[in-house]
Amino acid sequence: MTPAIDLLVDAYGRIGEIVHDAVDGLDADDLAYRPDDEANTVGWLVWHLARVQDAQVADVAGASQTWTAGGWAECFALPFDESATGYGQSPEDVAALAGRGPSSSSATSTPCRRRRSRTSPASTSPSSHAWWTRTGRRRSRWPPAS
Repeated sequence: MTPAIDLLVDAYGRIGEIVHDAVDGLDADDLAYRPDDEANTVGWLVWHLARVQDAQVADVAGASQTWTAGGWAECFALPFDESATGYGQSPEDVAALAGRGPSSSSATSTPCRRRRSRTSPASTSPSSHAWWTRTGRRRSRWPPAS
């Protein structure tokens, strides 16, 4: 692979792990919480991140987006076009995501991670990322324990 593709595979490979750790233990109320009416929810941010990643990976791979081809758009049944990725959405659109789809919003990133792994399994394995830290081990969970 080229260095550019290696960089993208590495960057996208980290997203799923980080998102999973970030939402682990959150319930539906946590995922839908908005500190004010204009704020994005954690659930919406995860959905948006996963949709953008899915659209970009599909475009580069010359494949269909997992969101539509994998049935996720139907599962979530959101009240906006299934091609939406979140760009330019209103606070009302953000609110529309609350309580929809699978029990965890991180599930939206799982199909995309599966496709990416099928595309380049060696480059997404933890052993191929020994340079992440000086010791060659993966970094600990974020945020670090207090």
